[in-house]
Amino acid sequence: MKKIYTLVAAALLSGAVFGQQIQKRYTFGSDLNNEVRAKKLSHLSNGAIAKTSALRSGYIDYSWFAVNDLSYVWQFNSLYTSADTSFNYICVALNQFGVFDDYADNVLDLDFMGQNVFPSTYTIDSVFVFMTHENNSGTYNTVGLDIVKLNTAGAPTTTSQVLASFRDSTNTSLSSSGNWLGQGASFVLPFAPNYTVNCAVDKVGLNFIYKAPDSDTCGVIGSSVDDGSGGTTTQAAYATSYMRYPPYISGISANRNIGYGNPVGSGGWIEVQDWEIWAKVTFDDATVGYNEINKKQFKVYQNAPNPFTGNTTIRYSVAKPALSISFRMYDVLGNVVMENISKEVAAGDYSMVIDGSQYSKGIYLYSFDVDGVKMTKRMIIE
Repeated sequence: MKKIYTLVAAALLSGAVFGQQIQKRYTFGSDLNNEVRAKKLSHLSNGAIAKTSALRSGYIDYSWFAVNDLSYVWQFNSLYTSADTSFNYICVALNQFGVFDDYADNVLDLDFMGQNVFPSTYTIDSVFVFMTHENNSGTYNTVGLDIVKLNTAGAPTTTSQVLASFRDSTNTSLSSSGNWLGQGASFVLPFAPNYTVNCAVDKVGLNFIYKAPDSDTCGVIGSSVDDGSGGTTTQAAYATSYMRYPPYISGISANRNIGYGNPVGSGGWIEVQDWEIWAKVTFDDATVGYNEINKKQFKVYQNAPNPFTGNTTIRYSVAKPALSISFRMYDVLGNVVMENISKEVAAGDYSMVIDGSQYSKGIYLYSFDVDGVKMTKRMIIE
């Protein structure tokens, strides 16, 4: 579960680190119940499709995968200019399928992990924006989503081609509280583009749009992992969230490269590594070799304890003799950090111990391949 903390508006400096001139502080009250309901609702994967055909449905959610637990709300308006001091551009690039997670069975598909490899096509069924909104003017505010084409480096630019555009409007506050900050302010705004991406031609990003007079306020939520200081100095594993913060950041930059807050250091606190924008996608999973019947021949249990600091135990069972069982442990970039292959394994219950002291702190994946069928789970070393 993610936590919503008190918002301290970023102190600003020109360049990559913001500092010095303290801006007005806002309080963003904890609204955990609303967030939990939103996450639970939006992260229901279509297990029936996954089990009856080669189609797979799940969520691309970088902040969830990174286990972000610190969230701030930031004022946002697509109409802001260099005279203003808030974001006017945010985008999430769908340029790594390594964070594709099927929330129905808690299995993360390693076939795309850290490789920028895509299926031939995939469909963006839904997009969700975690945000706040207050309308004081009574005029219509525009909210929307653009699916934009990324450049060869997998990033959006000021001249990115808009491949699909979706718009709506409201003349009332979308936050149930009527305010953009405080209890009852947070909610999830859904879009249903049903847009199919041809990966041989395009890599795409999700560009959120909000246009309204200054008397009306939209807040977008950015998150990171709290290292105990109320922020973090560690870059996100994926350069997937992008921003423009005029006049301090005039161009589009990756969030992971921007530091905020006090004290000003070499990089500052990186408090908005990932925008809380995620997408439900569907694609043909034929390359994975998903086979529900064969998968039932063995079970892989969640390691315990998890998270852990010393040793952890992984249990697994094989219902029928197997020609081979391969175990691999991966870091978040997809590098194999441990590998073990056993031949002609008899049916039975097994366990193995992982010594966490041999590895850096962070998120890891462990995968079993039994006669060509994979099962994968995630563990955290603290």
